[in-house]
Amino acid sequence: MLNFRKMKQDFSSAILKEGRQLFDKNKIVSAKIIRLDNEVIRFSSRILSNYDTTYESEIEVDRFESQMVHTNCDCPSRFDCQHLAALIYFLEEKIDSLLIEYSKESDISKDDQFNSQEKLELIEAIKEAETKEVVKQDARYQKQVLQEYVASSEFFLPQEESSLASAELAVIFNPQSFQQVQQGDRKGKIEFQLALRLPFRSKPLQISQLKGFLEALRYEEPLFVGGRRLFFSLKSFDELGSSLLQLIIDHGRIQETSQNDKAQRIAQFDPEIFGLLLAKTHEIAMRNTGPRGFKDLDDELPVLPCLYLGTLETPLRYAPHPVIFRFYLEYIEPPAAKILFKPKLVIGESDLNIEEAILFECAQPGMVYQDTYYRFPPHIKRTHLVNLVAIREMTVPEPLFGTFVENALPELKRFAEIANRDTIERFVTLPFAGKLGSRCHLSYLDGELEAALFFSYDGQEVPAAASKLTYDHIKTFATDQGILARSFGLNLCSSSFQL
Repeated sequence: MLNFRKMKQDFSSAILKEGRQLFDKNKIVSAKIIRLDNEVIRFSSRILSNYDTTYESEIEVDRFESQMVHTNCDCPSRFDCQHLAALIYFLEEKIDSLLIEYSKESDISKDDQFNSQEKLELIEAIKEAETKEVVKQDARYQKQVLQEYVASSEFFLPQEESSLASAELAVIFNPQSFQQVQQGDRKGKIEFQLALRLPFRSKPLQISQLKGFLEALRYEEPLFVGGRRLFFSLKSFDELGSSLLQLIIDHGRIQETSQNDKAQRIAQFDPEIFGLLLAKTHEIAMRNTGPRGFKDLDDELPVLPCLYLGTLETPLRYAPHPVIFRFYLEYIEPPAAKILFKPKLVIGESDLNIEEAILFECAQPGMVYQDTYYRFPPHIKRTHLVNLVAIREMTVPEPLFGTFVENALPELKRFAEIANRDTIERFVTLPFAGKLGSRCHLSYLDGELEAALFFSYDGQEVPAAASKLTYDHIKTFATDQGILARSFGLNLCSSSFQL
């Protein structure tokens, strides 16, 4: 009776998509024919929005040209909106039942707006609609019975004994998510997918329903993989594979509500958890391969088993030797004399800026540069990485040169190489060897007792609280003999770098 494909051409593809979603979610509350004559047919409906607001929508269509001559909706868009598009999809499926319902409410044989021929044609169209509706109802009934049969038969079947399948795990990380984390996105996540190497398949099998696979693994339930009903547990994989899967089960994040096929294959890690995963893989790889001799150093870097970047053709690799820190000292000439720090990452004979690598601030800190994972020495902890940016942005003014050279620099050398050490030879520093004392000043004001602590260096008092310091307090550090090393609560570098 109507060409619905032609009617849909009046809507944009985006509106049609939104309308289809409303129809699929059963948002059409009611619909009926409110006018039918020899030229047009008019429909009225009540439709819920995604926020459960009810809108009244109407469409009037030329019966012979299938053109919409009038549309109206009381939503903000008014015309050609997603609610009217949803009504089109509803009419395409329900037009026959609406015609039957209209014929029961209106006696077409007595309607004077139709001539005899039009009445016969309309009555014949309604009879045809009744026949179609009977067929549709029968098809729906058969489909429902078939679904009930399959569901109940599977439910009551005895559980089959399933043998444990074996597989090799592959974790494939998204390089773009690496870049987001490298660029300093604090909310950035590391995205990954899973693939299995199965004994009966020559090609790896990518897991398309990651949530279902992990649930079956967690509860040791069978599932269909690659067209076969298989049973997996953590024992199906080697030591590394089971360790990685346990981390994924415990910490992986999956978009549970997404209907997108791609999204159902993807999970995410916080960078800290990803750092732990890399450290665990590195530990097992080093234990299995053993130390590399001098002859091996020129060979290609070994691969981290199970871990890939982008595709299965690009494995993540690891460096057998750790990355270290190197701090370059830069001296700024007077009148504003100061020392600046430039921390670098040292790989072999190359220096890297800290922005060039992805640093993982976790319990076992490491980093990824290009497609290679590097560990830091055991004495480098998470807090060192956390404070790298802070120490790079720090400036040491001249009054603190003595404190830095005499107190902080020896500690800093325990954790990093120091370059440009000739910088500190441009000035003289003196360790403080005088009498050190302290004074606590108590005051009572408005019912509150306050305490102020002062350090006394040979009678020169300096407040312990940084908010109480003035330039006059710190300028006394620089003397004619050299710059004194004093400590008044600022444990330079050892506090910032947490040494």
